Amino acid sequence: MNRKAALGACRVAGYHDDTRSFVRAYVENRISYTSAKTEWNRGAQMKKAGVVCDCFFCKRAAHQTKPTTMSMDYIRKTYDVPAKRGGRIKYTNGGTFYGTIASAKGGYLRVRWDEGGQRLVSLHPTWCVEYVGAQV
Repeated sequence: MNRKAALGACRVAGYHDDTRSFVRAYVENRISYTSAKTEWNRGAQMKKAGVVCDCFFCKRAAHQTKPTTMSMDYIRKTYDVPAKRGGRIKYTNGGTFYGTIASAKGGYLRVRWDEGGQRLVSLHPTWCVEYVGAQV
């Protein structure tokens, strides 16, 4: 680890009040105690000021809190369609098929065909799909 990275590790340790990581970064990288302690204090001040931490673990945690799937509400707003769970659709590509909307995943509708058992298929909300008995 180079000096810049070691000082960054000391700053992150100060932000998280992690003395173990601070000592490890200080000892293993042979940086001056004064510089390491300055970075520790800077990290603590960042936390007090409400600055968001930019360490790997905090970034990963922030990423995991973001929604990873697109909801039915997203589909309704984005495509201006009356999609809802339990809603009826008519699919007209390669024939005419009727089904019931079961859920949404990744911006697509998950539909169970009337004559297809329990299997779900993914359909784009506007591609060859008509919403039966629904008002926009």
